Amino acid sequence: MKLMEGRSAGILLIAGLAAVAIIIMLLIILTTGSGKQPVQKEAFFEIDLDVEDFFIPEEWGRVVYREWIPYIDPEKKWTWEDVLEVWTDPVELGIKIYSTENDRMIEELMREIR
Repeated sequence: MKLMEGRSAGILLIAGLAAVAIIIMLLIILTTGSGKQPVQKEAFFEIDLDVEDFFIPEEWGRVVYREWIPYIDPEKKWTWEDVLEVWTDPVELGIKIYSTENDRMIEELMREIR
């Protein structure tokens, strides 16, 4: 008796491997998914929020419109003195803001210590 030749042997081999792969996949799916439900952890605290909590407050709803008022005639060229009249150094402004915030935090810390 001759073994299967050529094409039919290749097709039979592929079909057999596919069947074995399907059986292995089914076994894996059945063993890992056997009634396991995701564990839901209890929250440490409850949050009671409504949709209204996410609304923008009324006082923030109004847009402040500021009219642009030129400090100098647009046709005139700026001199260094003109610039110094209206210039605010952003580094100094940042230092002032952080210094004020640091002072506030230090005072708050000192109140807590006392």
